[in-house]
Amino acid sequence: GRAAPAQPARELAHIDAIGALGRRREGGGGEEALDGCAIVHLQAFAGRVPSSSVASDLTERLAQVAVSFAANVQPGQTVFLQAEIGHQELVRAIAAAAYRAGAKFVDLHYFDPYVKRARIEHADAETLGFVPDWYGRRMLQLGEERAAKIVVSGATAPGLLDDLDPALAGRDLLARLKETGQ
Repeated sequence: GRAAPAQPARELAHIDAIGALGRRREGGGGEEALDGCAIVHLQAFAGRVPSSSVASDLTERLAQVAVSFAANVQPGQTVFLQAEIGHQELVRAIAAAAYRAGAKFVDLHYFDPYVKRARIEHADAETLGFVPDWYGRRMLQLGEERAAKIVVSGATAPGLLDDLDPALAGRDLLARLKETGQ
């Protein structure tokens, strides 16, 4: 008989949510995307990776889907790409796919959960709600430019904050920004 295909033991990505954040109807019933957004979520699967080339092929295909279909990156468009440290392989593939699609610039933002932990552990508790104004202005400017947004999510350090005071951890809202919803 035929053996079932192996599934990777490491994190394998899949599209969690895709599509335009908003659409505007044009005359004649057409639609124009106002803001494309793709969220790529990483999940662990059981099994073994048969070869690194299979994992690399999956990464490349996922990057292509995220750029071409989910975020619908257009020539000359800026792409905002956000991910946690630990997702570098997929981020690099997405950036390359975006440039191949004609992106004029990929604005990469990495979030490091270990830096968040250090902040919660050692910073003055009164400063945990502080986020520099320019973080929000950056997001608003990307929206004004109609930048495509691709977010790679998935825990790279599960349980990292479990032993910290939840009240303090809840005050530090990064990597979330209120301007993301505007």
